[in-house]
Amino acid sequence: MVELPSDRIIDRHERRQLVPYSDNHVLRLERAGLFPARVKLGPNRVGWLLSEVLAWIDWKADRDGQASLDKRRPDPARYARRQH
Repeated sequence: MVELPSDRIIDRHERRQLVPYSDNHVLRLERAGLFPARVKLGPNRVGWLLSEVLAWIDWKADRDGQASLDKRRPDPARYARRQH
């Protein structure tokens, strides 16, 4: 597996390669606090922090591996965008 720097912003196309969910489904997950919040880059452009998406993928893989034993939900605060 190729090492990617985890402190950069990825766009919608790269996010789809990592998480093959539709844009609408990702938006629903974000609103429910179940996916990292997007970063607004411009009037018509958004992105996600790669480190947060990779952490979500790790959480999802762990959770799905234990799905029959533990129906955990992530802490929504973990993925909420901090207000500056």
